[in-house]
Amino acid sequence: MAVAIIGMYANATGGVQNALAAIDIPQDGVLIGIDWDMTAMLDATLESSEVELSFIATHQTTTNDVRGRISSISTGAIVLTAVGVNTVSVQKWLGGFDLFVSGGERIFLHVVASAGVVSLVRCNLFYDASGNMRRSSRRR
Repeated sequence: MAVAIIGMYANATGGVQNALAAIDIPQDGVLIGIDWDMTAMLDATLESSEVELSFIATHQTTTNDVRGRISSISTGAIVLTAVGVNTVSVQKWLGGFDLFVSGGERIFLHVVASAGVVSLVRCNLFYDASGNMRRSSRRR
């Protein structure tokens, strides 16, 4: 199995930021894992940061029955004191699945955050392009 790791990175500054990062799938293959890592600087009450990995060029974080979302992460906090910054880290691993992707297909990272919330996001896509996409190769 020839697994490549495609790293995506986004530096968000708050508000709705669509397609902060985008990659094109190099050739037909299978996503077999997703590794998330996010840091958000929350310094006021009810601040949040939501990140979405998607086949769609605009975020669908608040939409029901979404067919283009691959995965998402989010964080929020209530700051109980008037001083200081609440720095939050989120990590998430997804594995044990086969998501078939086609060469040239585009994947996007979107961030929707409270105004002024700085978010640093890394999303690593574990991508297997070792075999062809014949029906018989779908069982791994």
